[in-house]
Amino acid sequence: MADKTQDLRIRNQESATLSGQALLFVFFLLLVVGILTGALAVMWQAEIRTRALEKDGLIAFYLAQAGIERAKIEARNGAIIPGGSSAQTLGAGRYYYYIEDTGGNQRLLRSIGQWLDASGNPSAERQITVRVSGMGTPLPGDDAQVSWSWREI
Repeated sequence: MADKTQDLRIRNQESATLSGQALLFVFFLLLVVGILTGALAVMWQAEIRTRALEKDGLIAFYLAQAGIERAKIEARNGAIIPGGSSAQTLGAGRYYYYIEDTGGNQRLLRSIGQWLDASGNPSAERQITVRVSGMGTPLPGDDAQVSWSWREI
């Protein structure tokens, strides 16, 4: 009977040791899962912010394209605006355009598009510059196609 009692005590001690080890393992596992979850949350926040900035930059680029289109029309009509146009509002953004005479029948068109945040400050800005040649005085009824190209700066 003494052997059985001692056997039970040894088994209870082994069982308690195993239970303690299992508890430590579970706490360690929870710690690792918590750290990984926190790291993923931080990465997702950064990713969301990056995507929002990319979207704002793309909208600013589209606004700059709108400014170039407006500058093409004005240049075709003979306008030269080296100091820049006033701000042209479009949606929650704005654009400016510049038309410079670079000599002969060449013009340099430049447009700046800005996407504005809720307080009216630019959150993204893009600029497009186009060099155009063949900008002589248009003749009445002259609807000749002029090739245009642009590049982002």
